[in-house]
Amino acid sequence: MSSKTKTIELEPCEYCDAILNGREKLVTVYRHRGASHFIFEHVPAQVCPRCGERYFSAKVVREMDRLMQDQPPHASTVSVPVIEFTLAA
Repeated sequence: MSSKTKTIELEPCEYCDAILNGREKLVTVYRHRGASHFIFEHVPAQVCPRCGERYFSAKVVREMDRLMQDQPPHASTVSVPVIEFTLAA
């Protein structure tokens, strides 16, 4: 009887070349579509240990896109100030 083991290839970060460890963390994601802004909490992502770049699976991205189109009725809303930035002279 042969035993198959699953080998996980560790990928380098595309920005700083640090090796991603293959584990996911739960992060907060800010996205916008048109004039609408969305905050997703507890999103699974691989996070680069060196530069912090986040990598999402295709399944996670598709689900965020779906939720932005079909907003769940239980989604909460927050008020956010919009400030025009100008440098003081």
